[in-house]
Amino acid sequence: MGASLRRVLGRATQYYLRFVWATSRITVIGAERQASEYASPTGAILAGLHGRLMILIREFQYLDNPYALVSRNTDGQAIIEVIEPFGARFLRGSSARNGKDKGGSLALREAIRVLQEDPTVYLVITPDGPRGPRGRVKVGIALMSIKSGRKVQPTGYAAWPSVMMKSWDTQLVPLPFGKITICWGIPLDPPDAPNPDSVEAYRLTIERAILDCQAQADATLKGPAFEPAPAAPEAP
Repeated sequence: MGASLRRVLGRATQYYLRFVWATSRITVIGAERQASEYASPTGAILAGLHGRLMILIREFQYLDNPYALVSRNTDGQAIIEVIEPFGARFLRGSSARNGKDKGGSLALREAIRVLQEDPTVYLVITPDGPRGPRGRVKVGIALMSIKSGRKVQPTGYAAWPSVMMKSWDTQLVPLPFGKITICWGIPLDPPDAPNPDSVEAYRLTIERAILDCQAQADATLKGPAFEPAPAAPEAP
């Protein structure tokens, strides 16, 4: 896809989502927590599922100093075209696949630097992306939080009526004139004395918190509930 066509499709998606949000009845679980952060941002790593990106993007309208961590592939560039008008800045990188680091290490270092230097930054991330497994959080978000000292804000998103795509992440596309539920869970503080075991425990805590938020959002509407991919077997 050429850059011009990608830009047109990105803008069209943005206008469509604005229309959906404007015509939907929106309920927020954890509304006081969300409103407080919108009014007086303390900064954090805001984390939601890749498959709920079409609703998560709404956060960029209200966060005062948002950054987005997006992949270096064409999907990442398409996401930039959608959210750039909301004032977001971007860090580019993908998690390692087949032993190849697609800018992930550099993006991790840059994310930590940005979070450390500016206490108002909200870094928005889908930690099961860019290619899954669906709903399974990678260790990078735990390392970002630990090394920067910043909390993780778990979130979940649901919509009805909606269309669930047949993609690896079961991307949910909300339809106009419906209902949307957003869940802001309890923020998670990084461990004080990290070690390999506590990093993995923290990663699992983040994963469970995001999935719990998503389950809370799903329970309020009658659309299909999110189903994560099977968890990886524990090492012997």
